[in-house]
Amino acid sequence: MSWSHLAKCSLAMLWIFLSIQASCWAQHERDIAFEKTMGDNYVKALNILDNMLLGQDYKMVEESATAILQHVDEVNSLSPSLEPPERQWFQLYVNQLKWNTEQLISFAQEIHKIQQSQQRPPSHTQVLAAQQFGHMITTCVSCHSQFLGALKKRAAP
Repeated sequence: MSWSHLAKCSLAMLWIFLSIQASCWAQHERDIAFEKTMGDNYVKALNILDNMLLGQDYKMVEESATAILQHVDEVNSLSPSLEPPERQWFQLYVNQLKWNTEQLISFAQEIHKIQQSQQRPPSHTQVLAAQQFGHMITTCVSCHSQFLGALKKRAAP
């Protein structure tokens, strides 16, 4: 084996090693961004709960729900690679979260308009908003139940 052949093999092995490291680093960066986005959504969900139950501040509910809605596509793009059946389930949860959040925003806007006119919102509208929030949280918990454990196992050494 010549030195030039050995050098070429060494460079090829180095390139493969660096490619694997770059791929792992990129996945690690995506995982960090994914976890940050999910953490932000958790804080926004708590903010919605607080403002619906205690503050009756539906402008804040709308703002927090809008932030979650903006994160939905980000969550989808940052999600770990999943095989086709898992990817379809994950996409279903993403679509449900998006729809439920859009509905909550709509109810919050309606309630906020009524509040601005110094009137009391109809209780059924507030109940519908609360139900939409419940659907959002159910979607989150269902998705986490299905995927979080599997993703942690996959990430473990």
